[in-house]
Amino acid sequence: MVAAHNNYLLVFDNVSSVPDSLSDDLCALATGTGWSTRQLYTNFEEAIFEGQRPIILNGIEELGTRPDLLDRMVPITLPAIADADRVSEGDFWERFEEAAPRIIGAFFDAVAVALSRIDQIELEARIRMADFCEWAVAATPAFGCTDEEMLGALLRNRERAAAAALESSPLVEPLHLLLAENGGKFVGNATNLLKKLRRHLGDEGPPRDWPTAPKSLGDQLRRLVPDLRRQGIEALFIKNRRTWRITRIQE
Repeated sequence: MVAAHNNYLLVFDNVSSVPDSLSDDLCALATGTGWSTRQLYTNFEEAIFEGQRPIILNGIEELGTRPDLLDRMVPITLPAIADADRVSEGDFWERFEEAAPRIIGAFFDAVAVALSRIDQIELEARIRMADFCEWAVAATPAFGCTDEEMLGALLRNRERAAAAALESSPLVEPLHLLLAENGGKFVGNATNLLKKLRRHLGDEGPPRDWPTAPKSLGDQLRRLVPDLRRQGIEALFIKNRRTWRITRIQE
């Protein structure tokens, strides 16, 4: 929060992984959060920090695995630099200083176009970070594409994020096998569900992030509910019965 208070853009370079606790913090900071603490630790006055900031994560590995973080990200995969194309740091900054006015000018053009169109934008499909999507679509003429092309790119990004979240979860494959074994339906409590899912693990045993208790299973499933629905699986927790009802959606 201190870094967010003092900087508008937060950049984390050479990141290898994003722990779950940091993933939650990044999600909160992307959509707006706050933190309060005792002021100066000398009295009972309270200091409150608030922030909502854009964030850049840079790394070689796939950084986001939790669905809520992936749903807020716009991943960009850059091509590898060939040895023949490498330049010294001095040459790089010389080229950057030459291009910088055009880069900032292009951003200003996009903002100006978006400001002139934002009140006219009505999206048929609304996804998480809806305000971001509206502003991106409003700026499309400055980027040389149509509103439909921009919205399509954002929707494809959401589908890739959902696929990545499901691929990284150890629950998804056993869940598919369980549903196939039970005619596309399961109804029961989390304890029973965890036992049945364990039976569909391979000989290598549970992976490192496998839920060790019914509560942790429920927590992981709740995060996956929107992405499972896109893959044709409806997972519903019936609170008054403490029961999970998981069904394959009939198309």
